[in-house]
Amino acid sequence: MTLTSSELLAYLVAIILLFVLYKKIIAPFTKKMLEIQTDTEKELEYEGISFEDIEVEDTSKAELEAKLNKMRKQLSVNDMDEEKVKYDMLLERLKKIAHDDTESITEVLSDLSKERKQ
Repeated sequence: MTLTSSELLAYLVAIILLFVLYKKIIAPFTKKMLEIQTDTEKELEYEGISFEDIEVEDTSKAELEAKLNKMRKQLSVNDMDEEKVKYDMLLERLKKIAHDDTESITEVLSDLSKERKQ
């Protein structure tokens, strides 16, 4: 398989165009994105926060602990039954889901009532 001079010239032009595209568009864009990231890091460090100090927590676990502490304070009980707490948390989540998405809950309940009638 031999390349003719016109095919070779077409490949050479395509390589040059890709190189120019990289140098003029892609390289400056990546440089700009890196500058923005370092600026954000500098702003956070100026405020006394560094990325190493930020810990990502599981929101459901943190939410569970916060609600557990709230319930303990309200009831002033330190030794609560763990199963009761889990049940209460599950009940609270179900109430929240039912409040947020009432349409799907009504569909499920209507389907259940139709199945029960049959």
